[in-house]
Amino acid sequence: MSEQQWQPIATAPKDGTKIIVLALAALRVSVSWWLPNGAHFVGFYDAVPTHWMPLPAPPAPREETW
Repeated sequence: MSEQQWQPIATAPKDGTKIIVLALAALRVSVSWWLPNGAHFVGFYDAVPTHWMPLPAPPAPREETW
């Protein structure tokens, strides 16, 4: 399975690795806030995570063309 495909939540890393999570929400009210450590969280009430995938690689720095 490719690293960039959705995988079952049961296979998600449990070592603190940051991942993208897909969740099914019974109530479609989104919540978004910034945590004190600078992390951004977007969540849903009554959301149930079903799948995950690794974070993509960050974009390469672009060359400035002045």
